[in-house]
Amino acid sequence: LHEAGVNDITVVIGFMKESFEYLIDKYGVKLTVNSDYFRKNNLHSLNLVRNKINNSYIVPCDIWCAKNPFSRVELHSWYMLSNQIAPESIVRVNRKNEIVVDRKSGKGNEMVGIAYLIEPETEAVKENLKLMDETFPHEFWERALVNNDKLILAAKMIDSNEYVEINTYEQLRNTDSKSSQLKSDA
Repeated sequence: LHEAGVNDITVVIGFMKESFEYLIDKYGVKLTVNSDYFRKNNLHSLNLVRNKINNSYIVPCDIWCAKNPFSRVELHSWYMLSNQIAPESIVRVNRKNEIVVDRKSGKGNEMVGIAYLIEPETEAVKENLKLMDETFPHEFWERALVNNDKLILAAKMIDSNEYVEINTYEQLRNTDSKSSQLKSDA
């Protein structure tokens, strides 16, 4: 983010929150604590900082990219999808570069999770987050992007070899064998 000129960074933390405090001094980030992280999903986390969303990147904590996906200039709102087809995904990109919900085909593009928001999509997402936080506490934040079976953001495609979603120690070990997290007693 710093390479792209983004310095106003807020990180929503919950589990092991103390281990992220070094980010304040090292990178100048602000931390927001989600004390309900164990009961609610990332829709709630993003709702906690919804008033800070304005010409903003939304970045999940478990994505590693081979190339920097951020830019000094973004011309429109987008949501990053992989060219990889995933049998559990219900979204696909149509010919107009729109992201549509397709519950029938049983396969769609893999959702990466990184997004960029500008107006007017920013206001729509903020309003959806506020409304959905109580109704859908276990949902992912992407639910706030859906309107009439389409995501309100255009697709930004990435090759499946250019990113890794890290959900397990094995995936972390394969991506970064020198990670200090691998030395954890847990």
